[in-house]
Amino acid sequence: MTGTPTLVDMWARTRVVDLTHTLQEGIPQWPSDPPLSIERWNTYSEDGSTANRLTLGEHIGTHCDAPVHFVPGGARVDEVDLSRFMGRALRIDAASALRGGQVDAEAVQRWERAHTAIRADDLVLFDFGWATRWGTGESGAAFLSPWPGLSVQAADYLVERRVSAVGTDTASIDPARADGYPAHRALLGAGVVILESLARLAELPDRCLVVAVPLKVWGGSGSPVRAFALVEE
Repeated sequence: MTGTPTLVDMWARTRVVDLTHTLQEGIPQWPSDPPLSIERWNTYSEDGSTANRLTLGEHIGTHCDAPVHFVPGGARVDEVDLSRFMGRALRIDAASALRGGQVDAEAVQRWERAHTAIRADDLVLFDFGWATRWGTGESGAAFLSPWPGLSVQAADYLVERRVSAVGTDTASIDPARADGYPAHRALLGAGVVILESLARLAELPDRCLVVAVPLKVWGGSGSPVRAFALVEE
């Protein structure tokens, strides 16, 4: 219909913010996960083209957790509907949370009163300012120091709001000192996917469109994602 903006028109009025850390050797990783290795496999001189062999765990870098990661019989990453990895995203500034502390349900509700109500199918992203600690080798060690996260009550509240995904710029949605991963279990148990180790959340407005698409790994408990936001100019 003439005069009605199309998706292409709206796309043209946005800028892209890359929310993904670069995969490279030496980045922070969960101690029990396999290390990331990037090995030159083909070369121009010998093969006429260049290609690498990647060895990596499912939960390396900016990645998602599928329900089966903590829930026996839960959906695998190849079974989760792609729509859960994209949509309206709300960025909650959680940088005032204490180191190793928690964001509780009341804090989320205060944010809603000040900004906008969380709707069904939203992606809710918690910006702790933790991505500034990312690095390789010794420079990235602070990323794995005790990080803040989400309380189980806050996770339960987001489940009640029927969100599609919950994300964080820390290594885990649970605080580093949480026992038994209660926020993981609450979210994944309800089919809510989790996005972890996001980058550049501070550059996002309160509301934008986010896409964080995983690899379609058969039986996968998670996958690295290429996450990005579309922000209106």
